[in-house]
Amino acid sequence: MTCREVAEFLSDYVEGRMEPALRARFERHLAECPPCVTYLGTFQAAIKLAKAACRSEGPPSTAASEHPPEELVSAILSSCEKQHRADNSR
Repeated sequence: MTCREVAEFLSDYVEGRMEPALRARFERHLAECPPCVTYLGTFQAAIKLAKAACRSEGPPSTAASEHPPEELVSAILSSCEKQHRADNSR
């Protein structure tokens, strides 16, 4: 499995919707590719932040609705930078 395939199947992996054989290939790749492990962790953190934002009670304040949480922005930018470095190193 390639890093590009990991990115393609990431949602299925996180949501537990992978066939066992594909999951095994995915996890073998993760065992050998630290950048993809980092990418997975960042992806999971972004999901967690998005879910937390959706669960907040009451209407959002004007400031909050104009700007996404800084943690979300950082997680997305970090993921993009790490994936770009991983793509360029292969």
